[in-house]
Amino acid sequence: RDDTFDIPVIVVTLSNESQRAYQLGAHSFIQRPYMPDDLIKAVLKAEVESNTERILIIDDDPSSIRLLTQLLNQSGSYRVFSAENGTDGISMVARRHPDLIILDLRMPGKDGFAVLEELRSNPETVNIPVIIITGELSLNSTEQDLLSNIHILYKTDISQEQYDRFIQDVRRHLDTGGNN
Repeated sequence: RDDTFDIPVIVVTLSNESQRAYQLGAHSFIQRPYMPDDLIKAVLKAEVESNTERILIIDDDPSSIRLLTQLLNQSGSYRVFSAENGTDGISMVARRHPDLIILDLRMPGKDGFAVLEELRSNPETVNIPVIIITGELSLNSTEQDLLSNIHILYKTDISQEQYDRFIQDVRRHLDTGGNN
């Protein structure tokens, strides 16, 4: 199930069917009899993985999602997942509880502004840091006001320097929980 996706499962059994256990989603497989150190190592490894910061990308452009995911995976150890529209994005926020959201502004249906408004109106999601990514270069004054305290990365003409700054912003938002 999606709401238990991030919970690591350690299988301890007399069976030697490790491949089947991994196919079913096991984090670790330990065959009995085992040494206590084997279980301790597996639990510590699972704990580290379960504490990996979760980043949700909400963007209707699959190539943008691939690019951002690749960039994040090259730059750190994050659990990155995505939604291709605002409605699915809000649903994933409720189920996956991300540590950071990377949000596209212009999407069909529920756009980034509507997603942001919904996140900010819910006490459970109000403090999740958000970084806006958009191809929109001409934001009107109302839109600029709505985004005044949010970092924006523009998709057009992204230089290595802007990518580096994006990764620095991701790390800063995760380290501070979005508080500047």
